[in-house]
Amino acid sequence: MKASLVRLRFGLCVILALSFVWASVPSPAFAQAAAPAPSKKAMTVDDYSKWRTISAQALSPDGKWLAYVLELTNVLQGENKPEMHIVNLGTNADVVVNDATAPEFSSDSKWIAYQVDPGAAQRARQARAG
Repeated sequence: MKASLVRLRFGLCVILALSFVWASVPSPAFAQAAAPAPSKKAMTVDDYSKWRTISAQALSPDGKWLAYVLELTNVLQGENKPEMHIVNLGTNADVVVNDATAPEFSSDSKWIAYQVDPGAAQRARQARAG
């Protein structure tokens, strides 16, 4: 009886010692959080014209295709340079159509309709020139 009590106490001491050792080892997540953050570049006025926004999202009825428009913000309306992305969700293949907006899929998901404004870039250049 006394020997089993000694073994029990010894086992508890070993478990307690291992738990202290385990608690003192830093986890990778803690090591990353404790590391100093890299210095960030301060934004300038020129950075505001590089912001982009996603709009006109459309998912095909069969769920295999995604279309969205990516365009610059904080610029004149004619200089927003929209580009429509059509993504095959199975393969991640991405097709980009410049100056395109308003994507809409057909009900059978075989076709996509969208608007293209090929003169947008030319009008923007003319507006800047005077």
